[in-house]
This record gives sequence, C-alpha cells and structure tokens, in this order.
Amino acid sequence: MLRVQEIITDKGSYARVPFVSGNSIKHLIRDGAARFALEAMTAEPGSLTKQIVDLLLSGGSLSKKGSAVSLQQARQISELLPMLSLCGYSAANFMTRSKIAVSNLNLVCSENLFRLPAPLKSDDLGRAATFRCEEFGTRHDVVKQPNVRKLLDKASRNAIEDEKSKSTSQMYYEYETIIPGAQFWGSITLEELLDFEMAALRTGIERAALSNDENGIVLPIGAKSSIGLGRMRFDFGAPMRSVFSTPTYSGNQAIMPADDDADKDVVAGYVEHLRSRREEILDCLMGVTK
Repeated sequence: MLRVQEIITDKGSYARVPFVSGNSIKHLIRDGAARFALEAMTAEPGSLTKQIVDLLLSGGSLSKKGSAVSLQQARQISELLPMLSLCGYSAANFMTRSKIAVSNLNLVCSENLFRLPAPLKSDDLGRAATFRCEEFGTRHDVVKQPNVRKLLDKASRNAIEDEKSKSTSQMYYEYETIIPGAQFWGSITLEELLDFEMAALRTGIERAALSNDENGIVLPIGAKSSIGLGRMRFDFGAPMRSVFSTPTYSGNQAIMPADDDADKDVVAGYVEHLRSRREEILDCLMGVTK
C-alpha cells in the first residue's frame, strides 16, 4: 500500500495524497555516508559491534546503561567522523542534532496546489488518484521444472510426488505504485556545514545512488527497485557550491555533486582523513558505544 498523507486542500476538502517520507530520504543519505566512510577506512568484516553498526547506520539510541558520553568525546567523534555530525546521532546519554533537514516529497497534483512552489503551479494538474496504479506478479513452484527437481534429494522428490495434489503451483502478489513520469518536490536544508561534512553529504548521496550520470541521480525509493520499480530521479536546484575557501558553509546551499577541482580536492582530503585516522575513529566509536 502506498503511504498517504491526510490533508485539507485550499478548497476545504479532505484528501489522502501519496508522499515519500523525508525520514526515508534522510536514511538513504545516512546509510550511504556510513557505508562510504567504512569503505574508505577499509573496515574489516566482523570487526564492528552491534552498537557501532546501530550508531552509524541508524543513528544509535539513548540509553542509561554504560558510561556517559562527555562533551569532549562528542566533539571528538564529530571531528573524526563528519557523517555523524552531519546526520545527528544518539549514544549513551548524549544526543547531537542533525545539520540537515529533509522534507517530505509531495506529489505534484491538484490536491497539493495550495502548497506547490510557484514554478510547479498549474491550473490543469491531475488529481492524485490519476497518478496511482497497481502492479502484480506471480511466483511459480520451481521444483516442478525437471532441471530444478533433479537438484533435490530422494526424500524431497518423494515428498513432492506424494503431495502433488496439495502443492501450490503459483503465488499471486500485488502492490500499489506511482505511475512513471509523476513528479514530486521537496527540500534539503543545510546548516553551516564544515568542508568534510559537505563531503560526507555528497559522497553519501553518490554511494546511495543506483546511477549518477547525465540523466541525473537515481535513488532507490520504496520497494521493488531490484526489478526497476522504486526508483526516482532527483534534480537538485543548482550545483553544489564549489568554493571551499571559508571554514563553513552558510546560507542557501544546493546539493548536486559538482566535478571541479576544488570539490575533488575536498573529497580527496576527506578520504585521506578517514584512512589516516582509521584507528582513532574506531577507538572513539568503541568508547562512545560501550
């Protein structure tokens, strides 16, 4: 079932309109940024505790157990691992707010006309219902195929023969979708990002992307992206700032990855930071999660 938001339109009528949760977009960014950082640090499989994995991939949690996190430790982990200060986190008794705020993605439709940005407003927008459709499929009982059945041991083959009349030949499934070509809009607000935090944001989006080419960045939204559904192309309002001369970013910032040398130098510096301080980062993560 599509997730819907209940709204009151500008005409005072009640409507249920499909939308994409901003929290799910934020999770994609966090997940991508964490995975990029771990890959840059060449973290070994089996080397991380569950608490560290929870902290990196889902933001951790507050707990009364264990030792308290000091302000010095909090500052240290934010400096060492910028993706945490970018996305915010909770550990032990301490919580750091996120520097990015991701709004819901709302469908461009007549019910949302009252809150559409001016460039998207139109008198002939379709209603939300016209953008909804359904897909269905079947899963077949593969063991009925001779080349598959021969993989089974004798007991399994005999069981199938004995239960032929009771076996399920196929399973039907269906789900709601948004039709291709529908538009959504939303925003990501940034708050005075440091250079490496901007690098963490950029690399997080790129790491989460299914593709990133002249057609834009495609991110996996919802389910079934493995078969071509659940994909959305993102057009950002303007190129990501390429001036890194000041210690922090401020004001309005767009997030489309850029390719000039200044941006590449900062990302390269971010990767070198993660690699050169790998052990220090891992020790600090262990300290704030134990």
